[in-house]
Formats: sequence, C-alpha cells, structure tokens
Amino acid sequence: MAPGPGTDEPVVGREFELSTLLAAAEAAAAGRGRLVLVAGPPGIGKTRLVEELAGRARAGGAQVGWGAALADAGMPPRWPWRRALRSLPDATRALAGDGTIAPTPESAAGARFAMHAAVVQALEERAESGAPPLVVVLEDLHWADSSTLALLAHVVPELPGVPVLVVATYRDVVDGPLADALPGLLSGRGVEPLRLGPLGCADAARLLSASARGAVSDERARDLAARAGGSPLLLRTLGRVATSAPADAGQPRPDAVAATPELSSLVETVVDACGPGVRAAVTAAAVVGPDVPLDLLAEVLGVEPGRLATRLSPAVTAGLLRPLDDGHVRPAHELLRDVLVAGVPPPERTSLHMRAAAALEPVAEGDPATYAGAVARHWAAAGGAEAGQRAADWAERAATYASDVAAVDEAAALLRLGVDAVTRSGDPVRRAELLLELARADYLAGRLPAAVGGCREVARAGAALGRPQLLGEAAVVVQGVADPVTTAASEALCREALTALGDQDGPLRARVLAQLACVLAEAGDLTEAAAASATALDLADRSGDPVAELDAVRARVATKSGLADPPALLALGQRAIALADPTGRPLAELWGRTWRIDAAMALGNLAAAVAELDALESLARRGRLPLVRWHLLRQRAAFATLRGDFADGRALSVQALELGARLGDLASIGQHWGYQVALATLRGDPTEIPVGWRTAIASAPPIPVVRASEAQILHALGERAEAETVYRPLTRRLDEPLDVRDFASLGLLADLAVAFDDVDTCRRLRSVLEPLLATFRCWGTGTVFHSGALARPVGRLALATGDLSAAVSLADQAVTIDQGIGARPLLVLDRLLLAEALIVRAGSGELDRARDLARSAAAEARRLDMPGPLAQAAALLRRVAAQTRVADPLSAREREVAALVAEALSNRDIAARLYLSERTVETHVRHILAKTGLTDRTQLARWVLQGGAAGLPR
Repeated sequence: MAPGPGTDEPVVGREFELSTLLAAAEAAAAGRGRLVLVAGPPGIGKTRLVEELAGRARAGGAQVGWGAALADAGMPPRWPWRRALRSLPDATRALAGDGTIAPTPESAAGARFAMHAAVVQALEERAESGAPPLVVVLEDLHWADSSTLALLAHVVPELPGVPVLVVATYRDVVDGPLADALPGLLSGRGVEPLRLGPLGCADAARLLSASARGAVSDERARDLAARAGGSPLLLRTLGRVATSAPADAGQPRPDAVAATPELSSLVETVVDACGPGVRAAVTAAAVVGPDVPLDLLAEVLGVEPGRLATRLSPAVTAGLLRPLDDGHVRPAHELLRDVLVAGVPPPERTSLHMRAAAALEPVAEGDPATYAGAVARHWAAAGGAEAGQRAADWAERAATYASDVAAVDEAAALLRLGVDAVTRSGDPVRRAELLLELARADYLAGRLPAAVGGCREVARAGAALGRPQLLGEAAVVVQGVADPVTTAASEALCREALTALGDQDGPLRARVLAQLACVLAEAGDLTEAAAASATALDLADRSGDPVAELDAVRARVATKSGLADPPALLALGQRAIALADPTGRPLAELWGRTWRIDAAMALGNLAAAVAELDALESLARRGRLPLVRWHLLRQRAAFATLRGDFADGRALSVQALELGARLGDLASIGQHWGYQVALATLRGDPTEIPVGWRTAIASAPPIPVVRASEAQILHALGERAEAETVYRPLTRRLDEPLDVRDFASLGLLADLAVAFDDVDTCRRLRSVLEPLLATFRCWGTGTVFHSGALARPVGRLALATGDLSAAVSLADQAVTIDQGIGARPLLVLDRLLLAEALIVRAGSGELDRARDLARSAAAEARRLDMPGPLAQAAALLRRVAAQTRVADPLSAREREVAALVAEALSNRDIAARLYLSERTVETHVRHILAKTGLTDRTQLARWVLQGGAAGLPR
C-alpha cells in the first residue's frame, strides 16, 4: 500500500530516528502497539524515513497499510484510514457507515463513537486471529479532517494491547483540526514524538552525492549542500538537476545554482530536463490531483492511458511524480505540487478543472462517497454561474455522504464550498437551502454560534423570498441547548416563523411550536410553554407526521407536565419508544425508556423500572450508541447505590464520566458530581466529596440545585457559616411561584433547613412537598440518584415543626415504601427518622420501639459502611437510654418487687418468691415508695396496674 518509487535512495543522517521507528515496530510485533508522531518542516524527509520503515517492516513479515491526507477540499471523510485499512473488511464497512443521518448532536456523537469502536474491534479481532503485525502509516496529518483525527485519538488508548504500530507524519507548524487534536495525542499513553531537523553539512553532502550519482564532485556537493540548508528535498532535487543535465553540460554552473536557489527554479530545471511533452502531463496531474487516477488524467489530456504512462515515465524517474499501487499518481511531494500548480496560467488552470470535473462526474455517479467532493472542488475552481450550480449540487451530495458516516465537520466544510459556489452563481433560493443544510451541519458539529447565525441568515432569506417554510425549518435546527443566548435566539426564530407560517396547521408548525415550548420551559415560562406543547401535540397528531409527533412529545416532557403526573410520563415515554423506528431516531427509544424508569420509580414500582432498565440495556447492545451506553451506566450506578452496592455505584459512575468525556458531553461531569455529593450525604462521609469541588461549582450554572449542593457540601465539611450564607438566598425562592425545575433542590433545602433549625423554612417547604405525596411515592432520577420515599423528607420537616404524629406516620410510610423498592441504605435513614420521632413523642412503649429501630439501623449502617447514619444511631440509642432512666427510676430488682406487690403478696411471700430476706424486701418497698412519691402499698399496686414504670415488668 505504501508508495514504491524512490525507495532505493539511501536514508542519510536519520540513524537515530530510524532506529526509534524500528524499535517501535519490534515492540508492536510483540503486542505492545504504539503511535509514533513524526514531525518536521516541508521537505525534511518525513515520507522517505517512513518508507524505509515500511520496507523493512514488510521484509520482516509485517503488513503495511498506507494512507495520506490530501490538501483537497473534496477529500472524503477519514480518507487516510480508508486507504490504510483496506485489508480489514470490518473496518472498511464501519468507515462506510450505515447510511443513517444523525438528527441531533448526541446521536451524531454516538454514531462516531460506534464507528470508532468498530474500527478498534476490527484491529483487536485481527490480532486475535494470529495475523502478522500491522504497521499503519497516516501521512500529512496537517491536512487531515477532524474525523480522521478523532478516530486516531480513539485508537491510541487501545494500541498498547494490540500488535499495531501507527506512524503519522505532519508538518510541525500546524493549524486547523490538527492544532486542536495534537496536545491530546501527544499526551496519550504509548505515544512517541519524533522531530526531523535539517541535515548537517556532512550528511547533506552525502545525500546530494548519492542523488547525483557521481555527476558532481565531492567539493561541489559540499558547496551545493550548504546552499540547500539541510533540506533533503532540495538536496535530492539539486542532485537530479545534475543527473538530468546533458552529458556535455558538465556540472551545474555555480552562477545558475546561485541565481536560482529556490525550489521553484529547481523544479523548473527538472521538468525541462524531462524532455518535451512532459510538462503538460505533469502540470495537469498537479492541478487535477493531488491523488488522481491515471485513466482520468489521460481523459483530461485526451490521450491513451498507455501513452500517458510512457510520457510520465521521465517525471517518475526524476522524482516529480509517484505512482501508487492502485493506478493513481500523485506529485512526489506537496511542495512540488504547489510549485507546479503555481506555474500554470489561470485560463489553462480553469480549463483543466472543467475537464477534470466533466471526466469525474460519471465516475462519481457510481461512487459518490469517494469522488463527489472532488467533482464539487473542480466545478467550484472552474468558476462561472453554471459551474457554481454544479459545484453546489455535488457539494451537497458529498456532504450527505459525510453526514452518513458521522463526519459532520467535513459535511460542513463541503457545504461551505457549495454556498460559496452558488453565491457566485446568483441563485438566492438555492443559496438559502444550502445555508440551512450548513446550519444543521454546524449544529451537529457543536458549533452553536455558527449554527444560530446560519439559521438567522436563512430566516432573513426566507422572509425576503416570501418562503415561510425556510423560516420554519431554520427555527427547529438548534434543539436542546440551554445557554441564555441560544435560547433567546431560538425563541425569536420560533416567533418569527410562527408569524410567517400564519394559520398553517401542518407538521412544520407543530415542530416550531414544540421548539418554542422547549425554549420557554428552559427560560422558566411554563404557562405559555405548556400551552404551546399541548397545541404542538394536537397538531402533530392530526398531521400524522412521526417527526412532528416526536418533537411534540419531547416538548410535553420538557414543559414538565409529565413529571407532575407519572402515569402521563409513562404514556409519553411509550409514545417516544413507538416513534423511534418511524422517525429513524434510535435515541427516541432512549428518552422513552429513561422517562419510564423515572415514572415507575416515582410510583414505587421497582419491577416496572427494572424491566425498562433491561430494555435499555438491550437497546445499548443492539445499537451500540455511546449515548445509550452512557445513560445505561448512569442508571446502573443509581440502582446499585439504591441497593447499597456503593463500590459498584462509584465504579459505574466513573465509567459514565469517562465515556461522557470521550463524547465531549460536559453535562456528564455535572451528573457525576451530583451523584458524588448525594452519595456523600447518604453515607454521611465528607471524604466522599471530590477534591476540586469549588472549581466545579464555580463553573456550573448558578441554578438552585447547584447552589443547594454547594451549601450542603460546605455544611458537611463543617463550614457552617459559609453554608448558611449560600443557603439563605435559596429560601427566598419559596416566596415565588415554583416549578418542578426547583424539584431537585427541595430535598437538599429540607436537609439544610433542619440542620440550621430553620423552623419557618421547614414549615414552608413542608407546604410545598406534602401535596406531592398524592402523586409521588419516591423521588429522584436515574441519571443522578434515586432518593427513595418522598415521605422521608416530609416527615423530617414535620418533626422539625413539632408535628410528632405526622412525623411518625410519614416515617412509617417511608419504611414501607423503601422496603418495597429494596432501598437498604434509605431504610436506614427511614428507621432513624422514625426512632427519633418516637423518642421525641415518648408515648407508652415507644422508647422500646425506638431502641429496636435504632439498633436495626446501626447494624445495617455498619454492614453498608455508612459512618454518618451509624453515628446518628449511636446517638439515638444514648438518648433512649437516658430517657428511659428518667421515665423509669426503678432498678431491675425494684421492678420485680413492685410487680409482686401489685399481686397483693406480703413481704414474706415476696421474700420467699425471690429468695431474699424479709428485711431486704422491706427496704426495696421503702425505696420504691420514695422514688415514685407514693405513700403506701395500695397506691403502689394501683400505680403498677395503671401502667406505671411503662407497665411492669420488662
């Protein structure tokens, strides 16, 4: 797969670098793969060095895959990987995609991740099959698209376990996608950087002499080497100038070399030396390239392929061109190509682009994935109105393919090419349509400002052209984004689109209304949001359009109407699941399953929630979408913690965090932090709170749940004054109309209000939470934490406000509910609450029950490793003991004597029964009367029979 010509030239002055590469190849052959990044300025010999490695690796039995990025806007996504991994059918299929265009950034990221995982799996399976070691060469990463680099970043962590060596070359002054990706690549495990610098004088002279093959003297070689500045490319070109000169011309004249030290002059010399007729073919290859099929080049030039090969032979021999093993030809170096193209007059260059586009079109019809972008590039370079239209058409087709394979950055680049081309052609309608597609691509690529700006431009064009459809389509591009700037822009687009659409009741109006509902809900206007979502769902139902229906269903959930009614959320979730296939959106099933899990848990139906969780796991296996996997990990972490498997919960949460980081999902960080804080609170262990929490809190949005978490952390760490400073402003939210966006913070506020003995806030919080008991048995969410019975925090508030009967009743409810969902650690908290309420109330027999509950809670807390609740249980047991002593002043023996007095036995009879002396019994009776304040045996008997001393005996 690697280029072949020219590899007989020696590698001079690169002994260390070559030995490093060979050692890396040996390590990879032993199963310790790695990535070597070879950097250096243009012409420094990166390709020649890697060619030498490839040749030696093949000689040693390894397989070599070679692919190069191209300086060509029409390059297909992941082109270097597609070329390098042609021998792996599974990898090739994965890189070709499944033809599904992702509708959201999350699903686009998921498709990319699944593709990357499939490529890694293909490499691992190849290793397990006993195949020879593999060397993958990725050339010219400075021209690589972001998809190529993203796949490389995914492969790198897996290399240490497989016999694969990846060698990538790039120019060491970079921008574009490589500039963003390079720091991460260089910091990866098993990554080794190599930088090539200029050759020293002695090595430069050796290389020039070898290239000139004796055509220059040693003295002349040293002189020319000094002028070349240590660049192997210039040195080899100088050598070829010498060997290509006529036999009677002698050595290159010093004045000629001194006057033309630049590469362009050297290239001109080499081209002229190749003989007549070669220049046209070489310059055509450069313009049509950078990587061009030989038969296509022949068609552009109007010659037979065989004759063209003969004509190009001197250019190959002179090192200007390199034939590849698949019938393609390319300039030997991109610098040479730049020089050749620059020398072509503009009219001739335009003609070559037009002929190349016309020749490529039939080929691209059969293989648009490979050639559509190249056709678009050639038509765009040709210029003119008609060429601009054709460039736009082909750019759109190429972008569609790029989207199919989740290469959204490349799709956006192609669409920009199309927009530029059609702008020159003067077709405003076509331009607006392409701008809309570009806005969608920018949205999928995560470039929100560009996407919003594009949508605004489309809306302006739609208004000017009188096309309300364009306004509607522009309004629904950017979805699920919460930042205020984007939210405001989306609201404006939606309102403008609704005005333009007028009374149309089709699916587009339903989608715009659904989008408006989501935006308004995010901004806090739930009244209008709920009305808009209801209208959207009605319109979608009447239209029969599944995409509109799905958008409307999500809007209903976004407006929180479903969360206030778990059965309604169950139904909405089922609708979303049913719409997954008709809309081609597998993530719809994900949303539906997660909604139904939360709804089932809210109803206390553990069996239904587990059934949905199992279905979610099945979806993760079927679709291999990483976003589904992320949700599954988060749900598994929440359920493991609910069972008391804290170690398992922590590990799953960390896996979800790592996966979210690979997906670039910043929200995953917040979910993990929320889980850790909740776990720290549940276990009563401040060491569970991660280091760096202040930085994380500062970077999070200042929403109620974040601020309440901050206060809770501070309180757990003993920073009571600072915690109260954060807490107090949150209580003022209770004076305003609340929505269920505040729901997650209310439980935290309840804990804090009790901790700060803030009775007034406890009373206000109880008035907010208690009505929800009619709807919710449990609360929490599987993406962060299941908090169990809602009756528990309401019971704590009742206890704090002195409503002891309600506190006992609510704690009893919590015990029943959490037993039903198998929430062992939450049962510990329920029993502690119930024990405390009974201690405070201290009715007949209640101290004994409180003691049993506290002992049971202590035993379970010890088993589950919950130090905070264990300490609470110990404190409650001490309170029970102290209160028992106050309520029952009698000793055990005195209790026995009092009970027998109540049976009307005499002192003698009691003495006989207890094997005591009569005098001792008399003393006990005297002490009992003194401690109880009674005056005689009759009063003592009556006191015992009426329940005195908790109804003796014990």
